[in-house]
Amino acid sequence: MKSQYTRHGQSWSAEEDRKLYDLTVSGVPLSDICLKHQRSSGGIKSRQVRLGLRSERSSELITPPPPFLPHSGERSSEAPNDIFTIPGAKKPQASAPLVIDQKALIEIIEGHPNIIERVWFAVERDIKDIYSKKAASTKDRNSHIVTSRLSPGNEYYEIVTLQDLGEIYGISRERVRQIEEKGLRLIKSRIRAGKSWTYGVLNEYRLQNEGNRLTEIYGVLIKELVASQATDRFAIFVLTAMGRIDGLTTSEIERFESTFRQVSAEKQKLEKVEAASIEKIERQQDTANAYVLAVLAKASFSGTFAAENVSLKEMPRLRSCKGGRELYSKTLGRLVQWESQGERRFIEALDRSSVVTEFAEQPVEIQFSYAGRVRKYFVDFLIRIEDDLTVAVEIKAPVMLADRFVLAKARAAESIFGQYGIGYCLVDANGRSRQDILKVTPSEKLKAFLRETLRRKRKVGMSELRDFLGEWPSQEISDQIQSLVLQHDLDYRVELLTNRETGQLGCAYTFTLSLPDKNENDAQSL
Repeated sequence: MKSQYTRHGQSWSAEEDRKLYDLTVSGVPLSDICLKHQRSSGGIKSRQVRLGLRSERSSELITPPPPFLPHSGERSSEAPNDIFTIPGAKKPQASAPLVIDQKALIEIIEGHPNIIERVWFAVERDIKDIYSKKAASTKDRNSHIVTSRLSPGNEYYEIVTLQDLGEIYGISRERVRQIEEKGLRLIKSRIRAGKSWTYGVLNEYRLQNEGNRLTEIYGVLIKELVASQATDRFAIFVLTAMGRIDGLTTSEIERFESTFRQVSAEKQKLEKVEAASIEKIERQQDTANAYVLAVLAKASFSGTFAAENVSLKEMPRLRSCKGGRELYSKTLGRLVQWESQGERRFIEALDRSSVVTEFAEQPVEIQFSYAGRVRKYFVDFLIRIEDDLTVAVEIKAPVMLADRFVLAKARAAESIFGQYGIGYCLVDANGRSRQDILKVTPSEKLKAFLRETLRRKRKVGMSELRDFLGEWPSQEISDQIQSLVLQHDLDYRVELLTNRETGQLGCAYTFTLSLPDKNENDAQSL
């Protein structure tokens, strides 16, 4: 006679097991459970026995009920027919009943949320079990060899080479390899028989993903193995064991192993690129720090250090640079203007430096007297570093460090910034200051030329210097001239020439060197 229940005689799914367990421990009457599952009372009682909820001898419910553990060997009847998408793949055979302690297995699963850690803990227990009846010396040696060779990584268990293991135990490298291979065979045979901790963990993982496609299940597992940086040996062991539980063929398992190697190689390649990028950024930061600190070391403080600080980021730019050249500053979060390549290089260094906390461009107006007139000077940068030291920085072309107009601005800035405890430094694009120029020793030949020309003509210009040199003056010659200017307080005025094609200031310049009014008849001091 046909049963009144629609699912009578059909296989149980993991979802139904979970539902049956919850209804039983909640005290729902047997008749209601039969209706909810559409199964007979005999079928319900039989399943309760298999789940450990009902005593097989007395047919009474067991109190307190044991923890829920999905019964092995059952597949979800609700799973789609195309769950196995690999051509030729067959559904796994019914698993052999577990002979391990289910409570201990649950503790492993719940105590290790990460599937890789969970599997490794199970593998370690399996290794101990297969050598438990061996003599102490053999047990310890073989367990160590198999465990160290199968380890997912040194953070789990130190990996030791065959050669080193042989030296530790006084046996050949080949003998170590034989012990390792035999140990793996024993573990795998237990997994195939469903009598190992590793089987229990992997089978539970498989049941948790019952409704997913194989490619999805193994894809997630492969990602976990790669993310944990598991060794190839351990990853292949896990994929092989999982494949045997699923009843896959050797070729099908090898496809997943190949996928693991490919994903792992791509991850390593990406990590190398990221590491190289980080290393490049660190090198740039170190270079920027060295450059910025070298510049700030040239600062002079004519007063006390600043006691109170205002936010430099909030200070507006008071002057627009000629040409409107701009670049984006990550520190300020906006575009920053620059006039010379030296200023651009310094802005880039400020942005990369880890010692600079904030800076502002063209933020301060200083009034000063020059040639009988009151002039305005806007300092290039105001910088604050980690220890709240604030410094104003002016970047000039290398040939302009001793320019009379530039020196007048510098003296005014040093005086005014000093009143607020702010340092000031005047440097060129390479971080050189007036103190560096003063250390340059002019040649006697150049000194004689300048001395004679000043005596005859009272001044020296670019044309006279080029005639004397027979070529355009080098930076070395410019440094020697500026050194004499700073030593003897000469009148040195520079004009940078504009590039006709771009309309921007270039490297070319012209200059005029003369004696100060008070010493205009005394050129012999050079």
